[in-house]
Amino acid sequence: ITQTTLDSNTALSAGGGISNCGGLLSCSSTLDLIQSTLSFNFAGAEGGGIDVYDGTATFKNSTFSGNAIDFGGKGGAVHSNNSTASTTSKWSTITANNPNNSTGAVHVTGGNVYLTYTIVANQLTGPNCSGLTTQITSNNFNIDSDNTCHLLATNDQFGLDMSSNLALLGYWGGPTQTHALNYNSDSNPAIDWGQADCGVDVDQRDFTRPVNTYGIGPYCDIGAVEHQGPLSNDP
Repeated sequence: ITQTTLDSNTALSAGGGISNCGGLLSCSSTLDLIQSTLSFNFAGAEGGGIDVYDGTATFKNSTFSGNAIDFGGKGGAVHSNNSTASTTSKWSTITANNPNNSTGAVHVTGGNVYLTYTIVANQLTGPNCSGLTTQITSNNFNIDSDNTCHLLATNDQFGLDMSSNLALLGYWGGPTQTHALNYNSDSNPAIDWGQADCGVDVDQRDFTRPVNTYGIGPYCDIGAVEHQGPLSNDP
C-alpha cells in the first residue's frame, strides 16, 4: 500500500483501517505500508488503525492520526495481537490518536514491535504504549513523549511534550495528510536528530531527506516528515 489514505473506516471488532486476518488482508500475510496515512479509523475491540494479528507488517514514512478504539479495547492506532505477529515502524509518526484511556496508541498483546526513527507522542487520551511493552524494541532515533514505550537505545528521546513541535494533520505537501514539523527557536527535538544517512532519501511527501535545518547537518529528522522550511503556522 503506497501513497494511500485510509480514513474514517469502522470495524466492529478488529482493524478499523486494516486487519491482516480477515478484511483487507489474509492471515500470515506481509503488509508494507509506505508513504501512507491511516486517520480517524475506529475499531470496537482491537487496533483502531491496524490490527496485526499474524504475519509481518512494516510501516515506512507513514502517519497514524486520529484513530480510536472503543472503551476497554486495545490499541488506539496499532495492535500487535498474536505471538507470531511482527510489526516494524520506520520514519513514521503516531500521534493524536484516541485510545480512550484504557489502552495505548500502540498496544502489544503478543508478538514484537520494532521502532526506528518513529515519533510516538501526544495522543488525545491514554498513553503512547501499553501491554507487553518489553516486547517493543527500539532500533534507535525514536521519540516517546510519555516514556511508556520504554525505549532504551542511545539516541532515543522520551518525556518530551511534542504538542508545539508537530503541526496539525493537514496537507503539508504530497498526496496524503501529515503532521509536519514546526520549527522553533528552542530547537524541535525531531529536527536534525538522526544521521546523515538514515536509510531513506525521501519523506512521506516524497520530499528530500536529509535537509540541514539547524546548521549542524544535514541530518535526518525523526518521523514521517522532513522539515523543509517555515510553515504557515510555525510558532
